[in-house]
Amino acid sequence: MRALIGDFAGNTSAHGWGNVTQTKSKLAKAAWIFISSACCIVALFLIIKVVLKYCEFNTKDSIRVAKDEAVFPSVTVCPLSPITRKALATFGKDLAENNSVAFSMLAYNNLLYMLGQYQLNVSSLQNASEEIQLLYNQSHKKLKTNGGYYENFQHQRYNITQNDFIPSCKYQSKMCTEELYQSGHHEHFSCFTFNGPLSNISSLDVDRGPSAGLSLILYLDTDVEHSTFYDPDYPTSGSRGARVVIHEQGTWPDPENDGFDIKAGNTVNVALSAERRELMGPPWGDCADHNDVKYEKWKYSTKACIQTCIQRLVFKRCGCILGSLPVDDKTKDVEFCANIQSQEWQKSDPNVTLLRQDLNQLNCSIQEFSWLDILAQEGCECKDNCKNDKYDITLSDSEWPMKGIEFHFYCDMIMKLVNYNENSSIYQAFHDRIASNCSSLAYDAEGKKIINKDIGDDLREQFLRLNVYFKDSNTKVTTQTEDFSLGSMVSEIGGNLGLLVGMSVISMSEVFVLCFGILAILISKSKVQTKIETIKDTMEYP
Repeated sequence: MRALIGDFAGNTSAHGWGNVTQTKSKLAKAAWIFISSACCIVALFLIIKVVLKYCEFNTKDSIRVAKDEAVFPSVTVCPLSPITRKALATFGKDLAENNSVAFSMLAYNNLLYMLGQYQLNVSSLQNASEEIQLLYNQSHKKLKTNGGYYENFQHQRYNITQNDFIPSCKYQSKMCTEELYQSGHHEHFSCFTFNGPLSNISSLDVDRGPSAGLSLILYLDTDVEHSTFYDPDYPTSGSRGARVVIHEQGTWPDPENDGFDIKAGNTVNVALSAERRELMGPPWGDCADHNDVKYEKWKYSTKACIQTCIQRLVFKRCGCILGSLPVDDKTKDVEFCANIQSQEWQKSDPNVTLLRQDLNQLNCSIQEFSWLDILAQEGCECKDNCKNDKYDITLSDSEWPMKGIEFHFYCDMIMKLVNYNENSSIYQAFHDRIASNCSSLAYDAEGKKIINKDIGDDLREQFLRLNVYFKDSNTKVTTQTEDFSLGSMVSEIGGNLGLLVGMSVISMSEVFVLCFGILAILISKSKVQTKIETIKDTMEYP
């Protein structure tokens, strides 16, 4: 073994150890052994430090601009006041015709009125049954909201339709070729999404400017003469206009927490700049691809995953679901927690079991759940997608239709819309007031002024226009990359070995050969020792 080590020290390309055998002085040998050993120890320490640094898997962000890679987003619009004149007229007609849905809603209204009387005279609540007292104290405010109505009826018959709410939809200056995707919402009842989860738009080539984007004309059909629900505890209740959400294509919109409001009588321009975030998967990051995950029809998003998991937990604990949360295949056919037996509550001798069931569901639905309980469910890791598109928004607005053009606005544009007919809410509200004058006053400036003054404010109270477009076609891409790569680790290890020990890959091969030789010698000695002991045992015990 001494010869093997001496041969290594004399021939190795690592500088320090070669001097140990070449130096004749014992003091010099000791010095070289000390220096070489110290350098090896320091090099080993630095190598371990470099390896540990690599194993931290730290990342950094790099930013670049990708030309012509912008993806047009989904655009969701919802009415801020979901109860329209047309819906009220239909409801009144249904009552006259003894429609069962209308009478169910009337029973719900009567229940709310009864509970409202206790609010005016709280002392009278003491004479009510225990169930009525619990219903009033725990859930009266919740039931007397748009959300309460939505969870009891969903208003399918009285919801605003796309043709009424969006009489005109144009993309890249051409009429939209497919219907917008309609979804329910507990506060807005109906929302409509352009470029949604079922979009089959053949071309979404991105260009710049309003004429290359989406242009929607919205009609609110609100009636100031008939009051609708006002919830003082809900921040947007009592507003007139529309809620707009700009979100990644095909993902679930969240109007309650995202987006912005636009008011009637305005053109609102939404200029977009596209941004993309590209994340790394394990071990550097915690993202994952979710191409096969759907929430009803919507694509995966972290927010949709979290909200759906909360919905599943509500269903698991309460046996019902919340109208404010999205549904998936497991919960889409389950009844809402606020769906109560309105008529049973008003009976003089009600079924107490049914009333208690309603109370249990209502009470259960308002409890809070811990984040650990939510994450503990199957499929609820809710990791970010490895690629996410976001949009920076710049808003501007102006009066529309401006004063002086109301006559031409209605006669030259509204009356020429494809869906303008006697069944449309616009037709029912304005046709008799304006249409007969469109031809007779075409060249009568004074007559048009009278019409403009008569209908101008009414039109501005009901119409608004939304333009969504890119102000540039580039995408700002922020990419997560390795802060300390495998190549950097190898480079630093090589640098430390070269600086401190003078070692290269060849030197490391020499060390490997040395270790292999030492191991072979030790194994050989072990075999010889075993053989000698066997011979001794044989001689002692013939």
